[in-house]
Amino acid sequence: MVLHVAMILRFSVPISNSLILAQLVLMVWLHQGISFPPQHGLSKNTALDT
Repeated sequence: MVLHVAMILRFSVPISNSLILAQLVLMVWLHQGISFPPQHGLSKNTALDT
């Protein structure tokens, strides 16, 4: 889902802004991947809520 948003923004925003957005998306994506356990984890519901 995040990747789809990044692709849409990539085509609709100038290159300079898209690079900044790409970095922000990667930071958020990595942060969520590190913070939340795998899909089989107990915090699956909290991951969906946030």
